Amino acid sequence: EGPRKSGVIQTVNHKARTAVVRWQRESDKVEDFLLGDAETVSLYALDTHPAFGHYHIGSMVILLDIERAKERAGMAQQAQDSQVSTAAIFGQIRALDNGRLHIVWADGSMSFEYPSKVFVVDKDDLE
Repeated sequence: EGPRKSGVIQTVNHKARTAVVRWQRESDKVEDFLLGDAETVSLYALDTHPAFGHYHIGSMVILLDIERAKERAGMAQQAQDSQVSTAAIFGQIRALDNGRLHIVWADGSMSFEYPSKVFVVDKDDLE
């Protein structure tokens, strides 16, 4: 068994029990999320990524990168200890786009983020 690969499911054929997946390609930059060519694979060969949880449209998320929140809020030029409002780091996934998450933040702003940059708030965590 080789190393695990990460990918993004593009389409699913329920009848044939297959999925078209674009696998993540290697990059010199850790923050890059590059996708390779599409490949059809058995659904039985796929598993969820243990670090990224389940991302769905409507999932609530928390931005892990405070500097990114400051950047979105136009606070990049301000002092290092500038406070970021909770509304700037708490959002909801609006769409999935080739491995990126389109998120609407509670402060009304929108951005595309990579799964590694957010934490999904599981409904079980709220109870």
